[in-house]
Amino acid sequence: MNYKNFDSVLALASKPKAKQSILDWRPFGKNTLDEIISKHNEDYEDELKKIPWPTNLIEERGRFINVANYDLSEVDTIDLTQFVKIRFIFANLGEISGASLAVEQVKASMNYARREYWLAQISRKPLQPSERARFTPSPVHFSRPEVIADQYELEQWLASLYWYYKVAASEGTPPPPGDRGGAGEGPGGTGDSSLSAKFDIGKFEPGSWTSVFMNYRPYDLFATSEGGEGAGLQRSLTDIASDVSDIAFEKDFSEEETRALARKAMIQEKVLGDVSAFVLNNIDLKTDDELDMDFLRKPIQRMTFDDKYLERTNTVELLTVKLAKPVTTLSKGQCALCEDLHLNKKSSLIVLASHPETLKKIGILKGAVETHSMHLTLPFDATEMLSLDWRENSRKNVQTEKSKKRTDFGMDR
Repeated sequence: MNYKNFDSVLALASKPKAKQSILDWRPFGKNTLDEIISKHNEDYEDELKKIPWPTNLIEERGRFINVANYDLSEVDTIDLTQFVKIRFIFANLGEISGASLAVEQVKASMNYARREYWLAQISRKPLQPSERARFTPSPVHFSRPEVIADQYELEQWLASLYWYYKVAASEGTPPPPGDRGGAGEGPGGTGDSSLSAKFDIGKFEPGSWTSVFMNYRPYDLFATSEGGEGAGLQRSLTDIASDVSDIAFEKDFSEEETRALARKAMIQEKVLGDVSAFVLNNIDLKTDDELDMDFLRKPIQRMTFDDKYLERTNTVELLTVKLAKPVTTLSKGQCALCEDLHLNKKSSLIVLASHPETLKKIGILKGAVETHSMHLTLPFDATEMLSLDWRENSRKNVQTEKSKKRTDFGMDR
Protein backbone atom coordinates (compact mmCIF):
# COMPACT_ATOMS: atom_id res chain seq x y z
CA MET A 1 0.00 0.00 0.00
CA ASN A 2 0.99 3.61 -0.49
CA TYR A 3 0.80 4.90 3.10
CA LYS A 4 0.53 8.69 3.47
CA ASN A 5 1.07 9.19 7.22
CA PHE A 6 4.12 8.10 9.17
CA ASP A 7 5.50 8.58 12.67
CA SER A 8 9.28 8.24 12.63
CA VAL A 9 11.46 6.37 15.12
CA LEU A 10 14.82 7.86 16.10
CA ALA A 11 17.09 5.15 17.49
CA LEU A 12 19.67 6.33 20.00
CA ALA A 13 21.88 3.35 19.29
CA SER A 14 24.89 2.54 17.12
CA LYS A 15 24.82 0.81 13.78
CA PRO A 16 25.89 -2.84 14.03
CA LYS A 17 29.46 -3.52 12.96
CA ALA A 18 29.85 -4.08 9.22
CA LYS A 19 26.32 -2.73 8.65
CA GLN A 20 25.45 0.47 6.81
CA SER A 21 22.18 1.39 8.53
CA ILE A 22 20.52 1.64 11.94
CA LEU A 23 17.74 -0.43 10.37
CA ASP A 24 20.00 -3.44 10.94
CA TRP A 25 20.17 -2.86 14.72
CA ARG A 26 18.79 -5.84 16.68
CA PRO A 27 17.42 -4.22 19.88
CA PHE A 28 16.85 -7.56 21.61
CA GLY A 29 19.27 -9.75 19.68
CA LYS A 30 16.41 -11.21 17.64
CA ASN A 31 14.78 -9.27 14.78
CA THR A 32 16.23 -6.12 13.28
CA LEU A 33 14.60 -2.76 13.95
CA ASP A 34 13.39 -2.73 10.35
CA GLU A 35 11.74 -6.14 10.76
CA ILE A 36 10.04 -5.11 14.03
CA ILE A 37 8.59 -1.95 12.49
CA SER A 38 7.55 -3.69 9.26
CA LYS A 39 5.66 -6.35 11.25
CA HIS A 40 3.91 -3.64 13.28
CA ASN A 41 2.75 -1.92 10.10
CA GLU A 42 1.48 -5.17 8.59
CA ASP A 43 -0.43 -6.08 11.76
CA TYR A 44 -1.89 -2.58 12.03
CA GLU A 45 -3.02 -2.61 8.41
CA ASP A 46 -4.84 -5.87 9.14
CA GLU A 47 -6.58 -4.23 12.12
CA LEU A 48 -7.82 -1.35 9.96
CA LYS A 49 -9.14 -3.79 7.38
CA LYS A 50 -11.26 -5.42 10.09
CA ILE A 51 -13.15 -2.16 10.83
CA PRO A 52 -13.56 -2.32 7.76
CA TRP A 53 -11.63 0.48 6.11
CA PRO A 54 -11.12 0.21 2.33
CA THR A 55 -7.63 0.43 0.85
CA ASN A 56 -7.86 4.13 -0.05
CA LEU A 57 -8.97 5.04 3.49
CA ILE A 58 -6.15 3.02 5.06
CA GLU A 59 -3.66 4.79 2.81
CA GLU A 60 -5.06 8.27 3.52
CA ARG A 61 -5.95 8.03 7.23
CA GLY A 62 -4.02 5.13 8.64
CA ARG A 63 -0.95 6.09 10.64
CA PHE A 64 2.13 3.92 10.42
CA ILE A 65 5.77 3.92 11.53
CA ASN A 66 9.07 4.28 9.73
CA VAL A 67 12.66 4.62 10.91
CA ALA A 68 14.67 7.83 10.65
CA ASN A 69 17.96 6.66 9.13
CA TYR A 70 20.28 8.15 11.75
CA ASP A 71 22.20 6.48 14.52
CA LEU A 72 23.46 7.82 17.86
CA SER A 73 26.54 9.41 16.29
CA GLU A 74 24.48 11.34 13.72
CA VAL A 75 21.82 13.12 15.81
CA ASP A 76 23.60 16.45 15.38
CA THR A 77 22.93 16.29 11.63
CA ILE A 78 19.13 16.17 11.96
CA ASP A 79 17.56 19.54 11.11
CA LEU A 80 14.26 20.76 12.56
CA THR A 81 12.17 19.97 9.48
CA GLN A 82 13.24 16.34 9.83
CA PHE A 83 12.93 16.23 13.60
CA VAL A 84 9.27 17.30 13.69
CA LYS A 85 8.43 14.07 11.84
CA ILE A 86 9.85 12.00 14.69
CA ARG A 87 7.42 10.69 17.31
CA PHE A 88 9.38 7.89 18.97
CA ILE A 89 12.80 7.78 20.60
CA PHE A 90 14.20 4.26 21.08
CA ALA A 91 17.16 4.69 23.45
CA ASN A 92 19.67 1.88 23.95
CA LEU A 93 20.40 2.08 27.67
CA GLY A 94 23.69 0.30 27.13
CA GLU A 95 24.96 3.28 25.12
CA ILE A 96 23.30 6.52 26.16
CA SER A 97 25.13 6.62 29.51
CA GLY A 98 28.27 7.45 27.55
CA ALA A 99 26.59 9.77 25.05
CA SER A 100 25.53 12.75 27.17
CA LEU A 101 26.15 15.30 24.41
CA ALA A 102 23.96 13.42 21.93
CA VAL A 103 21.15 13.10 24.48
CA GLU A 104 21.30 16.85 25.20
CA GLN A 105 21.14 17.57 21.46
CA VAL A 106 18.04 15.39 21.15
CA LYS A 107 16.41 17.10 24.15
CA ALA A 108 17.10 20.53 22.66
CA SER A 109 15.54 19.48 19.34
CA MET A 110 12.47 18.05 21.09
CA ASN A 111 11.90 21.30 22.97
CA TYR A 112 12.45 23.45 19.89
CA ALA A 113 10.14 21.38 17.66
CA ARG A 114 7.12 22.14 19.91
CA ARG A 115 5.61 18.66 19.83
CA GLU A 116 5.51 15.67 22.20
CA TYR A 117 7.44 12.42 21.91
CA TRP A 118 7.32 8.86 23.22
CA LEU A 119 10.49 7.43 24.75
CA ALA A 120 11.17 3.68 24.92
CA GLN A 121 14.31 2.80 26.85
CA ILE A 122 15.59 -0.51 25.51
CA SER A 123 17.83 -2.92 27.40
CA ARG A 124 18.62 -6.62 27.18
CA LYS A 125 19.12 -6.57 30.94
CA PRO A 126 15.64 -6.92 32.49
CA LEU A 127 16.48 -5.10 35.72
CA GLN A 128 18.48 -2.19 34.27
CA PRO A 129 17.14 1.05 35.87
CA SER A 130 15.36 3.78 33.90
CA GLU A 131 17.35 6.83 32.77
CA ARG A 132 14.24 9.03 33.01
CA ALA A 133 16.22 11.91 34.51
CA ARG A 134 18.35 12.17 31.36
CA PHE A 135 15.28 13.17 29.31
CA THR A 136 13.60 15.60 31.69
CA PRO A 137 12.56 18.30 31.43
CA SER A 138 11.49 17.71 27.85
CA PRO A 139 8.16 17.07 26.04
CA VAL A 140 8.31 13.30 26.42
CA HIS A 141 5.97 10.48 27.45
CA PHE A 142 7.44 7.21 28.70
CA SER A 143 6.65 3.75 27.41
CA ARG A 144 5.05 1.03 29.51
CA PRO A 145 7.17 -0.35 31.01
CA GLU A 146 9.71 2.47 30.96
CA VAL A 147 12.54 0.01 30.35
CA ILE A 148 11.64 -2.55 27.68
CA ALA A 149 13.72 -5.71 27.83
CA ASP A 150 11.71 -7.94 25.52
CA GLN A 151 10.66 -7.62 21.87
CA TYR A 152 7.13 -8.77 22.65
CA GLU A 153 6.76 -5.94 25.21
CA LEU A 154 7.78 -3.39 22.57
CA GLU A 155 5.37 -4.84 20.02
CA GLN A 156 2.47 -4.83 22.49
CA TRP A 157 3.18 -1.25 23.60
CA LEU A 158 3.12 0.01 20.01
CA ALA A 159 -0.03 -2.00 19.23
CA SER A 160 -1.81 -0.53 22.27
CA LEU A 161 -0.90 3.05 21.38
CA TYR A 162 -2.09 2.66 17.80
CA TRP A 163 -5.33 1.01 18.94
CA TYR A 164 -6.19 4.37 20.51
CA TYR A 165 -5.34 6.13 17.26
CA LYS A 166 -7.68 3.78 15.36
CA VAL A 167 -10.53 4.55 17.78
CA ALA A 168 -9.96 8.33 17.62
CA ALA A 169 -9.66 8.43 13.83
CA SER A 170 -12.81 6.32 13.47
CA GLU A 171 -14.84 9.04 15.19
CA GLY A 172 -14.09 11.34 12.26
CA THR A 173 -14.69 8.73 9.56
CA PRO A 174 -18.13 7.92 8.09
CA PRO A 175 -19.61 4.46 8.70
CA PRO A 176 -19.17 1.90 5.90
CA PRO A 177 -21.94 1.79 3.25
CA GLY A 178 -25.06 0.16 4.68
CA ASP A 179 -24.08 0.92 8.28
CA ARG A 180 -26.01 4.00 9.35
CA GLY A 181 -24.40 4.08 12.79
CA GLY A 182 -25.61 6.01 15.79
CA ALA A 183 -24.73 9.18 17.65
CA GLY A 184 -21.02 9.20 18.33
CA GLU A 185 -20.40 6.16 16.15
CA GLY A 186 -18.24 5.50 13.12
CA PRO A 187 -16.24 2.57 11.80
CA GLY A 188 -15.01 0.44 14.67
CA GLY A 189 -17.72 1.70 17.01
CA THR A 190 -19.31 -0.47 19.64
CA GLY A 191 -22.63 -0.67 17.81
CA ASP A 192 -24.61 0.11 20.96
CA SER A 193 -24.57 3.93 20.83
CA SER A 194 -22.23 3.97 23.83
CA LEU A 195 -21.80 7.73 23.75
CA SER A 196 -25.58 8.19 23.67
CA ALA A 197 -25.84 6.04 26.76
CA LYS A 198 -23.01 7.91 28.46
CA PHE A 199 -24.64 11.30 27.95
CA ASP A 200 -28.26 10.13 28.30
CA ILE A 201 -29.22 11.66 24.96
CA GLY A 202 -32.95 11.49 25.69
CA LYS A 203 -32.77 13.68 28.79
CA PHE A 204 -30.51 16.64 28.11
CA GLU A 205 -32.15 20.02 27.74
CA PRO A 206 -32.40 21.72 24.33
CA GLY A 207 -29.56 24.16 23.75
CA SER A 208 -27.14 22.49 26.16
CA TRP A 209 -23.53 21.83 25.27
CA THR A 210 -24.33 18.11 25.37
CA SER A 211 -26.85 18.69 22.58
CA VAL A 212 -24.16 20.24 20.40
CA PHE A 213 -21.73 17.48 21.35
CA MET A 214 -24.09 14.61 20.56
CA ASN A 215 -25.81 15.92 17.43
CA TYR A 216 -22.68 16.90 15.52
CA ARG A 217 -21.26 14.41 12.97
CA PRO A 218 -17.48 14.90 13.02
CA TYR A 219 -16.92 12.92 9.83
CA ASP A 220 -18.70 15.64 7.84
CA LEU A 221 -15.79 17.93 8.70
CA PHE A 222 -13.26 15.62 7.07
CA ALA A 223 -15.32 14.54 4.07
CA THR A 224 -13.36 14.27 0.85
CA SER A 225 -13.71 17.38 -1.30
CA GLU A 226 -12.05 18.92 -4.34
CA GLY A 227 -9.95 20.96 -1.96
CA GLY A 228 -8.74 17.84 -0.19
CA GLU A 229 -9.49 16.44 3.24
CA GLY A 230 -10.26 19.17 5.72
CA ALA A 231 -10.09 21.91 3.08
CA GLY A 232 -9.76 25.26 4.82
CA LEU A 233 -8.82 23.68 8.17
CA GLN A 234 -5.45 24.00 9.82
CA ARG A 235 -5.38 20.51 11.35
CA SER A 236 -5.97 17.17 9.69
CA LEU A 237 -7.91 14.25 11.10
CA THR A 238 -4.69 12.27 11.42
CA ASP A 239 -3.02 14.98 13.52
CA ILE A 240 -6.04 15.35 15.82
CA ALA A 241 -6.39 11.59 16.27
CA SER A 242 -2.68 11.29 17.01
CA ASP A 243 -2.88 13.88 19.81
CA VAL A 244 -6.01 12.25 21.23
CA SER A 245 -4.36 8.83 21.20
CA ASP A 246 -1.39 10.16 23.21
CA ILE A 247 -3.66 11.48 25.94
CA ALA A 248 -6.04 8.51 25.93
CA PHE A 249 -3.21 5.99 26.13
CA GLU A 250 -1.40 7.86 28.88
CA LYS A 251 -4.60 8.12 30.94
CA ASP A 252 -5.78 4.58 30.15
CA PHE A 253 -9.11 5.67 28.66
CA SER A 254 -11.79 3.26 27.56
CA GLU A 255 -12.95 3.21 23.94
CA GLU A 256 -16.00 5.26 24.90
CA GLU A 257 -13.87 7.92 26.61
CA THR A 258 -11.41 8.03 23.71
CA ARG A 259 -14.19 8.55 21.18
CA ALA A 260 -15.72 11.29 23.32
CA LEU A 261 -12.42 13.16 23.54
CA ALA A 262 -11.83 12.78 19.79
CA ARG A 263 -15.33 14.08 19.08
CA LYS A 264 -14.81 17.21 21.15
CA ALA A 265 -11.41 17.89 19.58
CA MET A 266 -13.01 17.63 16.14
CA ILE A 267 -15.89 19.93 17.05
CA GLN A 268 -13.27 22.42 18.20
CA GLU A 269 -11.70 22.27 14.75
CA LYS A 270 -15.10 23.04 13.22
CA VAL A 271 -15.42 26.10 15.47
CA LEU A 272 -11.90 27.24 14.54
CA GLY A 273 -12.75 26.75 10.86
CA ASP A 274 -15.73 29.08 11.29
CA VAL A 275 -13.56 31.64 13.08
CA SER A 276 -10.90 31.45 10.36
CA ALA A 277 -13.47 32.01 7.61
CA PHE A 278 -14.90 34.99 9.51
CA VAL A 279 -11.48 36.60 9.96
CA LEU A 280 -10.60 36.11 6.29
CA ASN A 281 -13.88 37.76 5.28
CA ASN A 282 -13.33 40.76 7.53
CA ILE A 283 -9.66 41.55 7.08
CA ASP A 284 -7.89 42.39 3.84
CA LEU A 285 -4.89 40.08 4.10
CA LYS A 286 -1.76 40.55 2.05
CA THR A 287 -0.66 37.75 -0.27
CA ASP A 288 2.05 36.44 2.06
CA ASP A 289 0.08 36.79 5.32
CA GLU A 290 -0.16 33.62 7.42
CA LEU A 291 -3.19 33.19 9.71
CA ASP A 292 -2.19 31.62 13.03
CA MET A 293 -5.14 30.17 15.01
CA ASP A 294 -3.08 28.19 17.52
CA PHE A 295 -3.77 30.53 20.43
CA LEU A 296 -7.51 29.97 20.11
CA ARG A 297 -7.13 26.19 20.14
CA LYS A 298 -7.72 24.87 23.65
CA PRO A 299 -5.19 22.12 24.50
CA ILE A 300 -6.96 18.77 24.25
CA GLN A 301 -5.77 17.71 27.70
CA ARG A 302 -7.70 20.64 29.20
CA MET A 303 -11.06 19.68 27.71
CA THR A 304 -13.90 18.70 30.05
CA PHE A 305 -17.35 17.21 29.57
CA ASP A 306 -19.40 19.32 31.95
CA ASP A 307 -22.85 20.03 30.50
CA LYS A 308 -22.78 23.82 30.26
CA TYR A 309 -26.08 25.44 29.26
CA LEU A 310 -26.25 28.40 26.92
CA GLU A 311 -26.80 31.15 29.46
CA ARG A 312 -23.85 33.21 28.23
CA THR A 313 -23.44 35.09 25.00
CA ASN A 314 -22.38 33.19 21.92
CA THR A 315 -20.55 36.27 20.63
CA VAL A 316 -16.78 35.88 20.59
CA GLU A 317 -14.63 39.01 20.68
CA LEU A 318 -11.51 38.49 18.58
CA LEU A 319 -8.25 40.37 18.22
CA THR A 320 -5.73 39.93 15.43
CA VAL A 321 -2.11 40.93 16.06
CA LYS A 322 0.66 41.43 13.50
CA LEU A 323 4.14 42.91 13.71
CA ALA A 324 4.37 46.45 12.37
CA LYS A 325 8.16 46.74 12.58
CA PRO A 326 11.17 44.39 12.65
CA VAL A 327 11.78 42.47 15.90
CA THR A 328 15.32 43.89 15.97
CA THR A 329 13.93 47.37 16.71
CA LEU A 330 11.94 46.29 19.80
CA SER A 331 12.84 46.55 23.46
CA LYS A 332 13.91 43.50 25.46
CA GLY A 333 10.49 43.27 27.11
CA GLN A 334 8.67 43.58 23.80
CA CYS A 335 10.90 40.91 22.24
CA ALA A 336 10.06 38.51 25.08
CA LEU A 337 6.34 39.08 24.56
CA CYS A 338 6.69 38.58 20.79
CA GLU A 339 8.47 35.29 21.45
CA ASP A 340 5.59 34.12 23.66
CA LEU A 341 3.14 35.09 20.92
CA HIS A 342 5.27 33.45 18.20
CA LEU A 343 5.40 36.83 16.46
CA ASN A 344 8.70 36.46 14.66
CA LYS A 345 7.89 37.69 11.17
CA LYS A 346 5.71 40.44 9.72
CA SER A 347 3.61 37.98 7.71
CA SER A 348 2.33 36.18 10.83
CA LEU A 349 -1.20 37.23 11.81
CA ILE A 350 -2.09 35.92 15.28
CA VAL A 351 -5.78 35.51 16.22
CA LEU A 352 -6.60 35.84 19.94
CA ALA A 353 -9.70 35.99 22.08
CA SER A 354 -10.04 39.60 23.23
CA HIS A 355 -10.00 39.77 27.03
CA PRO A 356 -8.79 42.41 29.52
CA GLU A 357 -5.62 40.50 30.44
CA THR A 358 -4.80 39.93 26.79
CA LEU A 359 -5.37 43.59 25.94
CA LYS A 360 -3.09 44.59 28.81
CA LYS A 361 -0.29 42.45 27.42
CA ILE A 362 -0.81 43.69 23.88
CA GLY A 363 -0.63 47.24 25.23
CA ILE A 364 3.04 46.67 25.98
CA LEU A 365 3.55 46.22 22.24
CA LYS A 366 1.83 49.52 21.34
CA GLY A 367 3.37 50.92 18.19
CA ALA A 368 5.15 47.66 17.44
CA VAL A 369 2.09 45.75 16.25
CA GLU A 370 -1.01 46.24 14.13
CA THR A 371 -4.26 45.07 15.74
CA HIS A 372 -7.82 44.61 14.56
CA SER A 373 -10.89 43.87 16.71
CA MET A 374 -14.05 42.10 15.58
CA HIS A 375 -17.11 40.32 16.97
CA LEU A 376 -18.19 36.88 15.77
CA THR A 377 -21.58 35.35 16.60
CA LEU A 378 -21.58 31.56 16.54
CA PRO A 379 -24.68 29.31 16.53
CA PHE A 380 -23.85 28.09 20.04
CA ASP A 381 -21.71 29.10 23.01
CA ALA A 382 -18.19 28.21 21.95
CA THR A 383 -16.32 29.50 24.99
CA GLU A 384 -15.81 25.90 26.07
CA MET A 385 -14.02 25.27 22.78
CA LEU A 386 -11.63 28.24 22.74
CA SER A 387 -8.66 29.32 24.81
CA LEU A 388 -9.56 32.41 26.80
CA ASP A 389 -5.97 33.39 27.52
CA TRP A 390 -3.08 33.35 25.03
CA ARG A 391 -0.77 32.13 27.81
CA GLU A 392 -2.69 28.85 27.89
CA ASN A 393 -0.97 27.83 24.68
CA SER A 394 2.40 29.44 25.30
CA ARG A 395 5.35 27.10 25.18
CA LYS A 396 6.36 27.71 28.81
CA ASN A 397 2.85 27.08 30.11
CA VAL A 398 2.42 23.86 28.13
CA GLN A 399 5.64 22.54 29.66
CA THR A 400 4.39 23.43 33.15
CA GLU A 401 1.01 21.82 32.59
CA LYS A 402 2.62 18.52 31.65
CA SER A 403 4.50 18.42 34.94
CA LYS A 404 1.24 18.54 36.90
CA LYS A 405 -1.09 15.64 37.57
CA ARG A 406 -3.65 15.79 34.75
CA THR A 407 -7.01 16.28 36.39
CA ASP A 408 -8.65 18.76 34.00
CA PHE A 409 -10.31 16.16 31.79
CA GLY A 410 -13.79 15.38 33.05
CA MET A 411 -13.43 11.60 32.76
CA ASP A 412 -10.37 11.12 34.97
CA ARG A 413 -10.57 7.97 36.99
